Amino acid sequence: MEVRRASRAIFGNRHKLEVCAAIARGDRLFYVQGLSDATGIPTPTIRPIIAAMLHVLLRETPQIGSPTARRYIERLDHPFWEAVAALHQSVAGSADLTRAN
Repeated sequence: MEVRRASRAIFGNRHKLEVCAAIARGDRLFYVQGLSDATGIPTPTIRPIIAAMLHVLLRETPQIGSPTARRYIERLDHPFWEAVAALHQSVAGSADLTRAN
């Protein structure tokens, strides 16, 4: 099954699995534009996904410096991150196998 189709079926959002897997595999601290650059998913698509997970799975870090400085997000420790990375790998791997056959 394709990753985005699986994401829509599981999360009700076709990008959430991909975004969450990128967060799980990336640095503990990240910023939205960097996540967009890494995934190719537009920033306006990523923002609501991040907003839905704030205070549960993610935390905004205090902004240091000028008001235009990057606002970093911190990935909180939670079993969800390992599970979503494994799910993404499984779905992406099965998509590769399907294409090969």
